Amino acid sequence: MAFTDMDEVEDNFEETEQKPPEESSNRTFIIIAVALGALTLLALACTAAYALFLLPQMRTQREAAASTAYAQNTEIAMQVTQTAIVAAYTPTSTPTEKPKPTNTPVLAAMATSTPFIDETQSALDAQMTQIAAAIMTDVPTSTSLPSNGTLPDGGFADDIGAPGLLIMAVVLVGVIFLVRRLRAA
Repeated sequence: MAFTDMDEVEDNFEETEQKPPEESSNRTFIIIAVALGALTLLALACTAAYALFLLPQMRTQREAAASTAYAQNTEIAMQVTQTAIVAAYTPTSTPTEKPKPTNTPVLAAMATSTPFIDETQSALDAQMTQIAAAIMTDVPTSTSLPSNGTLPDGGFADDIGAPGLLIMAVVLVGVIFLVRRLRAA
């Protein structure tokens, strides 16, 4: 091999060496499209997991809480009813002294079936009934607040999360302007 042959090999080597092709804009688009598709699939999977696992548990807990509240309300109603029944009893007179025993034979003893109710206990039961009735009575007014002191929750905007949607809209409009500026540059 002569030096002239080496020059030819170097010339052929320079000719065969090519620059790598420039990255086309389609490749970036495909990467972004795949990322958005994966994000969509992830969101669908999370939604399905929520619907299949969390929602039934929440429904069961809500039903259990409702049945517990129903049982407690029934118990309170029974107590108030029993208190009202006790308050309806009229007090009997205090028992008199027993006669001193004598040696005379008694043929038959008469028993009374009237229950003995202490007057102070009866008065206390009546007061407790009035207190329970006052507690159970709820008088709604236009300015009444719930027990936690906040205004009642209502309306369409609260249900869908309108403040969050508004913030997301502003952020997405900002992303649009940012992307247009980067593409123009």
